[in-house]
Amino acid sequence: ATRDALHGRPTQLPGAAALLAPVFALRDGQISRAEARLRLLELSAIALPGRLPALIAFHADPDGVVPTTHLVRLREQGNGTVDDPRRFEIVPEGVHDLLLDNVSVRGLLASFLGAEL
Repeated sequence: ATRDALHGRPTQLPGAAALLAPVFALRDGQISRAEARLRLLELSAIALPGRLPALIAFHADPDGVVPTTHLVRLREQGNGTVDDPRRFEIVPEGVHDLLLDNVSVRGLLASFLGAEL
């Protein structure tokens, strides 16, 4: 979808415009690679339109990139449906870049993916 959009072919993916804005800005030389990365990290599913699919979200608390309130707002939308379940975990004292090193996070992720795949 990103490749199509970069070549001028429209995409119908929900939230594509929000996700692609930093990519286009990087391509057009308006921002640096580091700024594009930060803008992409700051995006949250809560800001994307449309219905969320099956979702598991982990959040390191405190996280200086994406506020905990984003995950809380997503969680308040409910646990999804049988077809599109949602699981939200806030990891106290977690570190954004090291969440996958957390044994508890790995177990929850494996369990979720095992049920969904």
